[in-house]
Amino acid sequence: MDNSKDKILVVDDEISQRKLIKTYLLKQDYDVIEAGDYVEAMKALDQSGPDLALVDVMLPGTDGYDLVRSIRTRSNIPIIMLTARGEEAAKVAGLEIGADDYVVKPYSPNEVLSRIRAQLRRAKGDRSHSSTVSVGDVHLDRAARRCFVGNKEIELSRREFDLLWIFATNPGKVFTRESLLMAGWGTSYVVEKTVDVHIASLRKKLGDVLNIKSLRGIGYRLDT
Repeated sequence: MDNSKDKILVVDDEISQRKLIKTYLLKQDYDVIEAGDYVEAMKALDQSGPDLALVDVMLPGTDGYDLVRSIRTRSNIPIIMLTARGEEAAKVAGLEIGADDYVVKPYSPNEVLSRIRAQLRRAKGDRSHSSTVSVGDVHLDRAARRCFVGNKEIELSRREFDLLWIFATNPGKVFTRESLLMAGWGTSYVVEKTVDVHIASLRKKLGDVLNIKSLRGIGYRLDT
């Protein structure tokens, strides 16, 4: 296995699904590690040190949720969960226990690849400890709490700036409304609609320079 390549751990008990994803990822110059259940996945995590994990929710024996919890006790690698269409509760549950994103079955290889690339970019370029960050034409200075689109300064409220900073330092990551309340307000004991109102205001002020995508029943994600 080439140590210069990103290693993707694919955890799915359906061999045909694993092979499909593996074939596509190999063509994109990734190394792929396969696992069919919890035990195989944890062994691969310890022995191979993957850079990202794709985890199916429905695994035999110990399910995907417990696997995500276990991975999080040992690693901060990005985790993308694979869920069945319409399982809104499953998506939220996965995000709240430590997954970074989800892909709904049936999915296209291109969609999976796009999500993988976004999560790897975020993991490699973690800028959350920097005082400045740029996403496209949007530039943020946390120390001065100033926001610019190109050379034009945009006036943001304290909460708007905090939310935008969270998105800008985590492009591609899915946030539930509850997690945004905890990060931006320091508590979840605030009406979740508050998040929607602030994001609507951000969209109005920023126009179409950023794509903060609404995920029905889940929350939001900044697509880049």
